[in-house]
Amino acid sequence: MKNNCRRRMKMFAGLIVVFVWMITLGMPKGLSGQVVQGDTLSAEYWRQKGYEAKVSGDAELSLQCYLKVLSVAPDDWDAHLATARIYFNRGSYEDAKRHYLGVYKTDSSNTEALWGIGRCWYRTGKFQEAALWYRKTLVYLPGHYPLLEDLSYALINSGKPDEAMDIFLKMTKAEPKEPLAWAGAGKILMAAGKPAEALPYLKKAIALDSANTEIKALLKSAKGAMAFTVAYQCMYINEREPIDLGSDTAAYNIDAVVQSLGITKRIGDRFTLRFGHLLDHSSRQYFQEETQLRWYDHTYLKGQYLVGKHQFSLHLGGSTIENQWTTYGIAWDYGKWVKKIKFSNTFSAGYDYYYYWNQVGHDYVSDQLKIGWKNLLLEASYRYVNVRPLELIINDTTTEVGRNPGQQYTLSGKYTFFKNPKITVGVYHQYRDYEYRSRKYWAAQDRDLNGATLTVYWDSGKKLYGYVTGNIGKDSYDIEHWEVSGELGYNHPFVSISLGAARFYNPWYENFIAYLSLSKRL
Repeated sequence: MKNNCRRRMKMFAGLIVVFVWMITLGMPKGLSGQVVQGDTLSAEYWRQKGYEAKVSGDAELSLQCYLKVLSVAPDDWDAHLATARIYFNRGSYEDAKRHYLGVYKTDSSNTEALWGIGRCWYRTGKFQEAALWYRKTLVYLPGHYPLLEDLSYALINSGKPDEAMDIFLKMTKAEPKEPLAWAGAGKILMAAGKPAEALPYLKKAIALDSANTEIKALLKSAKGAMAFTVAYQCMYINEREPIDLGSDTAAYNIDAVVQSLGITKRIGDRFTLRFGHLLDHSSRQYFQEETQLRWYDHTYLKGQYLVGKHQFSLHLGGSTIENQWTTYGIAWDYGKWVKKIKFSNTFSAGYDYYYYWNQVGHDYVSDQLKIGWKNLLLEASYRYVNVRPLELIINDTTTEVGRNPGQQYTLSGKYTFFKNPKITVGVYHQYRDYEYRSRKYWAAQDRDLNGATLTVYWDSGKKLYGYVTGNIGKDSYDIEHWEVSGELGYNHPFVSISLGAARFYNPWYENFIAYLSLSKRL
């Protein structure tokens, strides 16, 4: 009997040890390291902790908890969705898409998964794939406005703006009293650069829902795009050349105050008209000559016409003081996306009267190509000019009046880092060559110039912005230069204002510019 009693006591003690050991194992460490009640093998336990972490704002901890749920239950669609949301919000779109697909394999009608897959494709620049998944979602959410809006933007970026517009036009016919349908059509037209066409849709939308702040903002934006814009600028300019390298004596010194006024009006979605006037008052001091005072005026008219991705412009201007045409010409701009690469090209030709003090102008033909991919921008430009009339230096001794043909090409590359502030660094190479030299016009011959640029742009997000840019370079004549400029501006609903300044220097020429700019939509 004693043996039985001993055996029972040993068994009881063993059970106590096992029980304590099981309790210890069954009490996992909590999220802050302390021991808490729970079952580490339970998906519901980790789901609850993931939710609690999400509510507290700890996205990383929430993610780890939901991943533990999936380690226990790989087909748990709720955990897949929660994990996908976290990955999407942090910009890990491929990871988010993988988890959305995990839900889709379990439930092909889950609208959050379908929509989420489309959004991931959109954020990674795969717009056609995004449109495909948005359409799959629409099967289960027909007429859902936010989804239709996403689909419309995917179609626009896929080069199918007409299909995007057709979506909302069908909605306005099916639901004529639905303000979001009319607003959606207006929003698509605004995104396509057609504010005039967007206005009647937005007016209809606001008539159906006058309290909708988003529609109000869209309507205000469309009206603003069609309004008169008046811009005024006052600029102080100082230019100086030394009589010789290292000399403090100026060969000439110019001080000028330049005022300009511009009025722009968009007429429909295709045509824009701009009127501009410039008035310049300057004094110029030549070496050992009396100071000369001079007024100069320049008035011009410019029209722009838009056809698809093509923009054509024509301008004409003249001076009453000089009693002659001062500028005329044409230009053609074209831009297109090819997958993730944006191509744009600008061709222009005409005549410009500049260096007005010496009454010099030139005929020109130029072309500029830009290629942008992500944060990289490459530029190449070529310009041919024919300066006239001009006193030319022939063989270092003889001078005669005639034309001076010249050419210039520039190659550059820029890369942008960060979002705010945007920091852009670049390098450039430029070549200039004129047939003759001249005393009235700087005509470089066989000149190479290489340099580097840096720009910092900052936006407060509250209508205040600023930038600073600079470049340094050296040419084939071993002449170094540097340039720096900056601007601080504020965009206010009543009037936009900016202040800026620029400084350029090389041993043969230097200038300083300061300006105040104001603009207002009427």
